[in-house]
Amino acid sequence: MSETGMVQWGSRDGAPWLSGIFVVLVLGAIWLRVAGLPSADLHGPLHFVGIMDPFCGGTRATYMLVHGDVGAAWSWNPLVPLLAVAMTVVLVRLVTGLARGRWLNVGVSRRVWLTATVVGMVVLEVNQQLQADRLMNVVPT
Repeated sequence: MSETGMVQWGSRDGAPWLSGIFVVLVLGAIWLRVAGLPSADLHGPLHFVGIMDPFCGGTRATYMLVHGDVGAAWSWNPLVPLLAVAMTVVLVRLVTGLARGRWLNVGVSRRVWLTATVVGMVVLEVNQQLQADRLMNVVPT
């Protein structure tokens, strides 16, 4: 693989874990659609002293997304609508791979993944911390 990555069609799925993640996320979204927001408190201890983590608001964002309100989902946690787009791409890749027996495999260097992940999490953390009061007190209905 080159330093920046590569895209190729292969006879086998080069990332079968993507399908597993897709299934787990879809099942979680379906559960939120059917059962609603959980009554159990899912927050870590830092949440109660006003320190948000990058995933704070994710359950509420997913709840809003499965109810069709993309704007509200984005406002709770921008990662959720972005993951929904990514999972749509994963679904297309999965269906295409199963139907054609050819899999689109994308390789990206660890340095690129690590840099993108760190930068993304820092930006998301800042965003979530800026709305800490809302994330601590408001529950969508």
